[in-house]
Amino acid sequence: MTAFPEVSAPGAPTTTTTGARVEWATVPKVNLLPTEILQRRRTASVKRVLAGAVVLTVAACVGGVVWAQGGVSAAQDDLDAVQARGATLRAQQAKYAQVPPTLAVIDATATAREQAMADDIPWYGLLSDLALTTPKGVKLDTLAVSLDAATAATTAAAAAPANADPLTPPGIGSVSFSGEAAHFPDVAAWLESVATLHGLDGSTLQSATRATGSGGLVSFSSTIKVTSKALTHRFDRKAH
Repeated sequence: MTAFPEVSAPGAPTTTTTGARVEWATVPKVNLLPTEILQRRRTASVKRVLAGAVVLTVAACVGGVVWAQGGVSAAQDDLDAVQARGATLRAQQAKYAQVPPTLAVIDATATAREQAMADDIPWYGLLSDLALTTPKGVKLDTLAVSLDAATAATTAAAAAPANADPLTPPGIGSVSFSGEAAHFPDVAAWLESVATLHGLDGSTLQSATRATGSGGLVSFSSTIKVTSKALTHRFDRKAH
């Protein structure tokens, strides 16, 4: 620590004491550099800051260009892949050119089959059921089937026309029978049994006469309506 002598006022007794400088006291400083040098230093500092800013700006621009070039390259690769895929599909298009016409033919065929088979009825099942339900003592001689002009398609789309006989159920056709029975009750039993078959309803007796002589058989004829329940609908097209 540096000691400074104290200076006394003139005429006062001179005493020499040693004092200590206070640590917190401000030490005056004087900058003796010329103003031109200070200005040059400030200018050089500003230039360095500006140069750094320019370098950062250039680096950012270069990075942006590199990033953009990378994006353009990736997009070009995707475009090339899509174009190659399109070229492959166009090359395969000729191979499947006949598919739409073929599908149209299949669709037209299915429609024609549906219209042609709209009246499909399993008559073989009817014959089997008749053999099982015909009562003993009854023998069938003839069987004739007739379908109305407006059959399955019309019947399914609209209600069946009203019949002249309110006791006769509506139907899409009829089956006529003729046969012989040992007794009149056998004929009645036949009419009841045939009316229970699936797709048949409204059995009607047309005639029943017994042959002359003892032990003569009863000859009868009857008709029964074929209802829309007899249709199989197995060729109907399913709704998409």
